[in-house]
Amino acid sequence: MRFRTPWSVPLCIVILAFGDFLISASPLIQIASDLENVYFPQDTDSVKDDADDLLIRPFQTDASDCPGNGDMTIPQERLNAILSASRSISSSPSGQDSASRLLAGTNDDRVEVGRQLESIVIQALAKVPIQRATLFHFLAAADRVNEINYLLDAGAEVTVNDTKGDTPLHWAAKTDAVGAIVALLKYADPNVAGYLDRTPLHVATENGNTKAMNALLQAGADIDSRDANGSTPLCFATGKNSHEALDFLLTNGAIVLHNDALHKAADNNNVKAIQILLEAGADKNAQDAEGYTPVHWATNLGREDALKALLDATVDLTIRDKKGRTALSWASEYNNVKGIEMLIQYGAPMAISDRYGYSALHWATKREQLPALKMLVDYGANIHDIDRSFKRPLHWTARYNNVEGIKILLSEGADKNARDDHRYAPIHWATYLGHDAALKSLIDARVDVNAEDKYGRTALSWVADYNNTEGIRLLLRAGASLNSQDHSKYTPLHWATKPKQIDALKELIHAGANLNIADKWSKTALHWTAQYNHPEGINALIAAGAAMNSRDNDKYAPIHWATYLGHEASLKALLDAGVDVHARDKTGRTSLTWVAQYNNTKGIGMLVKAGSRLEDTDNSGYTALHWATRPEQIDALKVLVSLGANVNAADKTGKTPLHWAAAYNNSDAIEFLLARGADKNRRDVSEYTPIHWALYLGHDEALQALLEAKVDVNARDKEGRTPLNWAAQYNNSMALKMLVKAGAHLEDQDNSNFTALFRATKPAAVDALATLIILGANVSATDHQGFTPLHWAARYNNPEGIKLLLEAGADKNVLDNHHYAPVHWALYAGYVPSLKVLLNGGVDVHVRDSRGRTPLSWAAQYDNSVGIRMLVQAWARLEDADNSGYTPLHWTTEKGKGNAMKALLRLGANANATDKNGKSSMCFVKQYKNEEGESILLRFGAHSC
Repeated sequence: MRFRTPWSVPLCIVILAFGDFLISASPLIQIASDLENVYFPQDTDSVKDDADDLLIRPFQTDASDCPGNGDMTIPQERLNAILSASRSISSSPSGQDSASRLLAGTNDDRVEVGRQLESIVIQALAKVPIQRATLFHFLAAADRVNEINYLLDAGAEVTVNDTKGDTPLHWAAKTDAVGAIVALLKYADPNVAGYLDRTPLHVATENGNTKAMNALLQAGADIDSRDANGSTPLCFATGKNSHEALDFLLTNGAIVLHNDALHKAADNNNVKAIQILLEAGADKNAQDAEGYTPVHWATNLGREDALKALLDATVDLTIRDKKGRTALSWASEYNNVKGIEMLIQYGAPMAISDRYGYSALHWATKREQLPALKMLVDYGANIHDIDRSFKRPLHWTARYNNVEGIKILLSEGADKNARDDHRYAPIHWATYLGHDAALKSLIDARVDVNAEDKYGRTALSWVADYNNTEGIRLLLRAGASLNSQDHSKYTPLHWATKPKQIDALKELIHAGANLNIADKWSKTALHWTAQYNHPEGINALIAAGAAMNSRDNDKYAPIHWATYLGHEASLKALLDAGVDVHARDKTGRTSLTWVAQYNNTKGIGMLVKAGSRLEDTDNSGYTALHWATRPEQIDALKVLVSLGANVNAADKTGKTPLHWAAAYNNSDAIEFLLARGADKNRRDVSEYTPIHWALYLGHDEALQALLEAKVDVNARDKEGRTPLNWAAQYNNSMALKMLVKAGAHLEDQDNSNFTALFRATKPAAVDALATLIILGANVSATDHQGFTPLHWAARYNNPEGIKLLLEAGADKNVLDNHHYAPVHWALYAGYVPSLKVLLNGGVDVHVRDSRGRTPLSWAAQYDNSVGIRMLVQAWARLEDADNSGYTPLHWTTEKGKGNAMKALLRLGANANATDKNGKSSMCFVKQYKNEEGESILLRFGAHSC
């Protein structure tokens, strides 16, 4: 960094303004020459150069740049330069105001302003980064007390951080700069946190700086403070050269319990520190956050001195860490032979397993741990120990290709065919990972080469799977079964059918493998090579005599798999070999239908050239062209038509490709097929034309394409329904407009006398209803039951539809063939929203059905207390009787209608009204054994029957 320009000018101001005061600033001019051993020794030269560049050059001024000695007159142009420079120093209003005053003031003013500007400069310099820190940090590290005091008096920030987060106090603690520490502590917190939350005391202790430690403790530093890792200063006193610091902390009351100091001493292999801490009462078996004791830390290589010191202190060697591991298991993993021997000699148990079931011997099964394995075996470790997955040490040596380890364990009597939880024997692990050396070692020991794992797989299937030709040869020479089948009935040959396994495939073929054995899905190896798009494998198998047209459980031949998955390379290999292109699967499909379905134009050309028939149909009557009618299959469709496919071929339901193109909303296919002579009004077995299918599925693009071809827009299906009916039912307003514009009849009725408007009376079709009304549909049309659209809207509880129909002039009191008005249907199903709209529309609340029942009787019969209140508010009469003399109250006497009964009685219904036979409601509740009803009637004054 270079900061030359701005400070050379303001310091000139200071020089001009002070005169003799220059002496007090002169220490700053000499700082750089003393900064030779600061915070980063490896960067001494660069730090010194940067310090020199920052401190010396900006402060040095040529005499010609300033007025003569004693001359306090400053030229105007010089003052302008000073003003500009001062603004670059500080953006604070005070700094700018001071410079402005300097331009206009007297010499006395200039002296005062010079002092202010000097303070600004000093504070700025204290925050300027040099390398990793500020000037203040370097002054602290160099123990420059006068300069530090100068900066502090000028208001410099004492807690400024370097790029790691350390303050000047941390730097002073590292270099044992006691004078700087004392000076800084006038303003600094002795426990200020720095990098990794370490305090200055941590830093001083780590560097063995007892003078700095003393100064910090005298100022109130916390002797047991913890950093981000939970370490106290005592932990930092366990390095090789920190014994004095360790003694100092202990003398001054540092707590030896509940910290990791002893662990650190073990990790540092610091025997003396271990002894000091143990004498001071440290817990020799204390566990850290991971559950490690000091002896765990001492098991790594190079810490044998610490390990012995701890063992001499009779530590507990059975303690496990959070993973359940003992010190012995760590020594085994680290291949620390000397440590293993020491631990065992001091009584460490070898049989303790960790949470994964691994014993110390399990941890010594890698090749680089062979000395540890030998040591453990020599001391009697159990070679039959099993881990949580039932693996023994021999499994692991095979897995790690540790030939010498295998030999040692086998020589000690290890079970060479032992099984783990997947029933893998050691030989499986050797072959699974391609370890030929381990495999050979096991074969030499005469292991069972045909051992099956839990999936029924032998070692030969594993080496085939991993394309290990050497492993195949080794196993076959040892007697491995060439055609063994696993639980999926795969042979080793099946496991070698992927392209990356070609060497294994050829090796097995050469060895005489049966090429036509089928797996549990009846697939042969040739099926799988086709499925994996492996033409080289296909050629190798066919050349060796594999059956080309064998069928699996779905009656797929290899060619079906090649076409189903779009594998053109496999298809070519099979066609070149002369496979049957007419072969059908269990649904009757040929390969041509598969390439059509997957839009494989190249495959279509290859198959047709090889003799595939365009008009072959499957079990559903679909030709290849039927299978190419989706939008994503347009290329296949065009190729098939160009090759002569019949555009009017019908499937078993009578659908042509045009029907399917409409059903799939494939407008491009529709236009293409129509241009090639497709029958636009062809009917299927349900008498649906293509336009019916487009509307049934709401496909506007297909509809547009068909309308442009001028299809019959009034064509009827077998239920007499026109396209307009379908568009209405599925709430397709856009289609309704398109159809009417194209000449569709609004009032055409289907076999149930429904017009399109009837189909739009459900709540989900309200947009279609509104559109049809606007288009002029007859709102008073009746169906075969005498229902109008308003009846249906009430019956479907479509209040919005009811409102639209009433506004369009529908007869609100019209009766159907049963003399039911729309209001009766709303009450029949208990539809309060529909009832509300009808009442607001002014329906006749006294209208009677064929039995003389009013709407109030319907509400009573269906226990609709809300409807009762709404009707009475609309002036329905409580005592209106039907043809049998029943009042609404009579209709509430069956069980389960207590709400309606109470509502009527509270509204004033006569509890003693009688029918034509003189029976009151009380007679009926007794007849129905309705105890609740009887109780209600009695409360409202009903007489006994």
